[in-house]
Amino acid sequence: MKTIYSLITCALIAGCSLQSIAQNYTNGVYVLNEDWYGHNNSTLNFWNPETETIDYLIMQMANNYEYSLGCTAQYGQLYGDFIVITGKQDKDPGESGDMKSGRVTILHKNTLKPVGDEVHPLISINENNKSDADGRGVCFVDNKKFYVGTSNGIYVFKWDEQGKIFTWDSEKPIAGTENNLITGNEVSNADGLGPLYQNQIGMMLRTQDYVFAIKQDLGVLVINPETDEIITIIEGCFSTMAQSKDGDIWVGVNYQEEGNEDNLNYPYGWNGDAWNGSQLMCIDQYTLETKKVRIDTGGIPQSWYAWTAGSLTASETENALYFVYTDPSLGQINWFRNCVLYRFNIDAIDWDNIDLTNPDEAYAEGACEEIYDSSFDDLYFYGGALQCNPKDGNLYASFYVGENIATQEWIYAILNPEGEMIQYQEPIKRYWYSAMFIFPDNEAPIVEDFDDVIIEDKNSVEITLADKVNDNDSRNAAIVKSVSNIADESIVKAEIIKGNLVLTPLKRGNTTVEIAFNSNGKVVTQKVNISVTADFSSVDIIDVERANVFAVSGNIMITGIDSSQQVEIFNAQGTLMKSTIVNNGNAITGLAKGNLYIVKISNQSYKIIL
Repeated sequence: MKTIYSLITCALIAGCSLQSIAQNYTNGVYVLNEDWYGHNNSTLNFWNPETETIDYLIMQMANNYEYSLGCTAQYGQLYGDFIVITGKQDKDPGESGDMKSGRVTILHKNTLKPVGDEVHPLISINENNKSDADGRGVCFVDNKKFYVGTSNGIYVFKWDEQGKIFTWDSEKPIAGTENNLITGNEVSNADGLGPLYQNQIGMMLRTQDYVFAIKQDLGVLVINPETDEIITIIEGCFSTMAQSKDGDIWVGVNYQEEGNEDNLNYPYGWNGDAWNGSQLMCIDQYTLETKKVRIDTGGIPQSWYAWTAGSLTASETENALYFVYTDPSLGQINWFRNCVLYRFNIDAIDWDNIDLTNPDEAYAEGACEEIYDSSFDDLYFYGGALQCNPKDGNLYASFYVGENIATQEWIYAILNPEGEMIQYQEPIKRYWYSAMFIFPDNEAPIVEDFDDVIIEDKNSVEITLADKVNDNDSRNAAIVKSVSNIADESIVKAEIIKGNLVLTPLKRGNTTVEIAFNSNGKVVTQKVNISVTADFSSVDIIDVERANVFAVSGNIMITGIDSSQQVEIFNAQGTLMKSTIVNNGNAITGLAKGNLYIVKISNQSYKIIL
């Protein structure tokens, strides 16, 4: 069957660009296509606006049709050396080829060949050896781990350095993300209803401190990327989300007038007719504080049958959001039949004069404007195929021609920030059903040299990092900073707090702190020279009665505390000897006997001799 499929494909694309095997894909954008459900697996094209050419089916061609993407590809992310693509199922029921395909496909970005020479047909199986999770989205946490969003929660993939492959971290999803409606006996359905389409995971975003994920029946899940645990849930009825240039997270909200609360659960009435995306929620990426405003024109469509990449997208060249929408009164409530493109200017919001406590009055007046109506060109935006290029701020969009979604005529287009179409390409006729655009990441972040830091007293010093790093083709707000090395940990404590470097002096001396900047999988480090000149020769002693600190058999025993406490042990010269968490009745061991120590608990100090 592979030979027949290949012949058909070659006939289909005869006369088109066939450079996929040899080409290094750096100067254009990937176009991820669902393709036609019930007929064939999904595909990946590459559009090069500079040469005005399109390379078709590049993943299949690069692998000589031994491998393919799965059924109805949902989402793709390029990160570091890899491209990860998720599909609803491992193989389309109408696919006649015998290619290996999966729900999760991990590719080397330079060769488009599967990592470990394999794909992953199944994400999770139940006791009946049946799949109980269909693919939805992907979100890299760091270079060693990524999340896979599914119809049944979020699963973790970790990098196996020894095997040089990604492997499942667990057979179960992250606790609290699972779908309690899934039984494992579901069959593929295309009507947008049923357990496979309810309570699923939508868009996911990695920020400095968290991973944000939308779950239909709960709201926005805030996940600790270190522990893979949900730390809080921002409850509500939400659609897609994006991170703006200033770092805030923006989410489309289904705002309903009082009395329509029954429609605040998926599928939002009948076929989405109860969705009203006239509200945006802003989430502070560090404090998690939220603000909701209603927009005075347009709205955020819900795109949640199975598709994760909604149209809400953020610019990197201006503090603005873009989305497509059609007035519900026109009877076009669905994710694939929108024609009006809007720009939402975040900096135009007058937050001081908005009553955020009153959702009926909290309008962001004048911040949102219509910039393009594609219906005048007989074009309609399909699904979530609208993304903003972080390098130049232009919008990439996929349209189908005419009002009939079953058309085989498509347009790939580039629009400038004012909504003017500046370039377009007509791909060959085919049921592409484009899911999203994926932009190559060619440049590493550029980090400025740090000035030497002199700490003259015992107070912590905070250094702003946002203005120290820039990435010309990725989101700067999404660059994750971390402390990768401290040459002498006895001199200074270094940590990243709200994206900034915080240095706490411990004793006199000189050392270096190395900071790692991870921008979409490309990591650059920079060293900071630290000189601590503060006087640590004396420590203030405060007598307190609450805690009991005493020596037992050469160890320090602590009793009388109500809960776990941070304890720091200094020698007589003020050098930090030990820092640990203790509970009532714990003993601190490992200290040299015969010495004077200062024990600090909750900023209260005790003098003791072992």
